[in-house]
Amino acid sequence: MNLRQTLPRAAAWPAAVLSGYLLVRAGFGPAVNWPPFNVATHVAGGLAVAHLAAVALGPVLDALRGRTRALARAVGIVALTATVAVSWEFFECVVARLYGVRGPSAGGDTLRDIAAGMAGAMTYLVASRLARAGGALGPAN
Repeated sequence: MNLRQTLPRAAAWPAAVLSGYLLVRAGFGPAVNWPPFNVATHVAGGLAVAHLAAVALGPVLDALRGRTRALARAVGIVALTATVAVSWEFFECVVARLYGVRGPSAGGDTLRDIAAGMAGAMTYLVASRLARAGGALGPAN
């Protein structure tokens, strides 16, 4: 696995989610705090970060086999995604406090946002497992 090629491509996904969020925020302002949009953005961010984590863990996982590899992959992806989610929310709260922001960005929805990011990671794990197993319905005839 060549990380010099795959890692930047994988990192583009979280960057795309953040860019999309910032574009919506610039165009619509308070609409980014609308709960369905906010949760969807955090789920998408969790998916993107989970993909980046999976790619970054690739060289380590190449040394493992069987159930150990599957368990290390799942734990690693969830742990890295959770770390990014918590770090992002901490950053969001600090910036909101420094600039005197009130409302959801000031930490009122932190646990929900972290849970949404983790839901994205879990969705990634399930989807990637199904993809490796030939899909939910099995191989096509």
